[in-house]
Amino acid sequence: MRNDSPYISMTAGTYEERHKQNHAAFAIDTALAFATRGFQAPGWLFYGYVFLLGKPAGLHTEFSEEVRDVHQHPAWSRFRAEGEVAVPIRVPPRRLRRAELYTPGDIVSALQNRIWPPKPSDIVDNEAAGRYIPPEDIVAARGVV
Repeated sequence: MRNDSPYISMTAGTYEERHKQNHAAFAIDTALAFATRGFQAPGWLFYGYVFLLGKPAGLHTEFSEEVRDVHQHPAWSRFRAEGEVAVPIRVPPRRLRRAELYTPGDIVSALQNRIWPPKPSDIVDNEAAGRYIPPEDIVAARGVV
């Protein structure tokens, strides 16, 4: 199914309940594990933004869906605690701030030296190149009417 899906996974971090206490599930941990196939292969992390409607996006591929929202997706999912957002595969480059490459060696070294998160092996910086448009430049946030 994952090979045929028009969506990629995006994580925003979340809280999960463990032993009746909330525990932060940080986005970097989930993203690194997913991108590197459990720290076994090189993988890229992309930093950017997408637009959420607050309801199912249907066939509108310019919008994403918040899979962890129990009102939109009430069926139980073991991945809900990952803070996942289903994102169309095509995210315009102007919405991606940067991309970072991580290798298993980067991760092992960080764990051995107790430095977390690890430093990436490579960075592609759209912001420095002038190709990134921050969401604040295009969203007209308004107060409560």
